[in-house]
Amino acid sequence: MKRTFTLLFLTLMLTYGWQGYRLATDDGRMACAPEGRLSDIAETVKAIRLDTNTLRPEQIRNVQCDRKHIFLTNAGRLYHFMTSGRCVGEIGGGGQPLEVVDYAVDPTHQQLIVLGRDGVIHYYTYDGVCTGKSRLPHEENWLAVGDIAYYDGGLWLTVDRTGPQNLSGGTPVEQWLYRLDRECQITERRQLHAADTGRVAVDYLPRPQIGVAHGRVYTYAPGTPSNYILETTLYLLQNQLAGNAIDATTILPLQVGPRFLFTTTPYAQTAEEGYIFCFDGWKKRAILAQGGLDDDFYGTGKVTNLQPADLHNRVYCYVKQQTGPHNTFPQSETDGNPVLYFVTMKA
Repeated sequence: MKRTFTLLFLTLMLTYGWQGYRLATDDGRMACAPEGRLSDIAETVKAIRLDTNTLRPEQIRNVQCDRKHIFLTNAGRLYHFMTSGRCVGEIGGGGQPLEVVDYAVDPTHQQLIVLGRDGVIHYYTYDGVCTGKSRLPHEENWLAVGDIAYYDGGLWLTVDRTGPQNLSGGTPVEQWLYRLDRECQITERRQLHAADTGRVAVDYLPRPQIGVAHGRVYTYAPGTPSNYILETTLYLLQNQLAGNAIDATTILPLQVGPRFLFTTTPYAQTAEEGYIFCFDGWKKRAILAQGGLDDDFYGTGKVTNLQPADLHNRVYCYVKQQTGPHNTFPQSETDGNPVLYFVTMKA
């Protein structure tokens, strides 16, 4: 009896051990679930139909919220909506419209910090009243400002700038993270480098975005090929992200949330062009959904363009166009209105 039990135990250990080995080492990567649903990552999803059909959903960018206020850009213009869907108006739309590069929400002072194409920072109340302007402290080697964000009393921005001439006579482009005070004076600067992912290093990553994780500001840039993304994630978890560490000088390929590591193909035009990757830090499982996640909340089909709606990556947003009767808005009579879907991630 004892020998039979021992043989059975060894057989089970070998069987499940081999399956676990195959799971962890197939092509050098853990296996990902090839399909997923929004309910795998979302606690709730809220749909808000915007009272306008003049904005093109595919051009809606940078959706951010503060309580009942929703802000977004469309074709370089900044708009203010309420969570009821009512359009309050365009920010900076009086006279000569303001062409917006990027903007940040300051919830403490209930103001918008808007970077125009003229290189000037414009300060607006939520009602659209301009309260001041400041010119960026443009250093000689600055080429372009990318992302901006407001956090911990400071304005953070990513900057492309020229570096010192290299041995071959070329002038490389460096990426930096700056912090400015309320008078737009530089209080901190850090040079950024692509994170060590265990593969060939990348010299330049386009337009890194700013996020906050574990109380620290960091940057990330999506775009890792889908066949490397899980391998990259596991490598980062064993090295640069071990113990919830955040290196503020590296550009990560992932967005770091309280529970999930997340990335997607930025602004894919069709579901076939994009993928969503999500690593659940609690369940230690990963989803790599080529073509996106199935919307099992509202039945809108595949979702690919999930973009963070807050710096901490707790809430995401995707946009679709209403093209027929919507079970959430049965009284709406017009088609073509953008519908924002706010996804609150599982905690």
